[in-house]
Amino acid sequence: MLISWAYANNSFPQSLVFLQKPNLFNVAITRARYKTINFISKNPRELPEGILRSYFGFIEEYENRYSLINSDEFDENIYKNSFEKEVAEAFRNCGHEVLCGSKIAGLNVDLLVDNKFVVECDGVEDKTTAKISNMKKQAILERTGLKVNRISYREWQYSPKACIDRIVNSNV
Repeated sequence: MLISWAYANNSFPQSLVFLQKPNLFNVAITRARYKTINFISKNPRELPEGILRSYFGFIEEYENRYSLINSDEFDENIYKNSFEKEVAEAFRNCGHEVLCGSKIAGLNVDLLVDNKFVVECDGVEDKTTAKISNMKKQAILERTGLKVNRISYREWQYSPKACIDRIVNSNV
């Protein structure tokens, strides 16, 4: 499906208001069966905040991730910070299966190890802000039957091996 957004530098402001009506926007972007090709006569980064700009931002992020699929840099996991990635790689090097950013009970967990327990990485600011506190998140996750383990950045800097051993031994 081809979509021409009919918005350019010389467009009336009301054109953008019309394009961003949620119901109309939803209909426009959900009708393609296989592929959507978008055309716009304005740099999407110059659009004011709103649905259309967010949509083009999502497309750009998707294209950037998709371009890495055939490269050595591709990782299907979504990390919130470099500390999380470092911990995940350390667990993988010890022979564990690690998924990052898994959704459990409507929450994104930092690391799901061997589909048995959760590891939350604390002490480094995430790229995205949390909507609930760590305590509430942990309580919800524990109600699902998963044990939640925490690693602080300071503890990790002192001894990564001790952190991994502590967590693995407490989940045997």
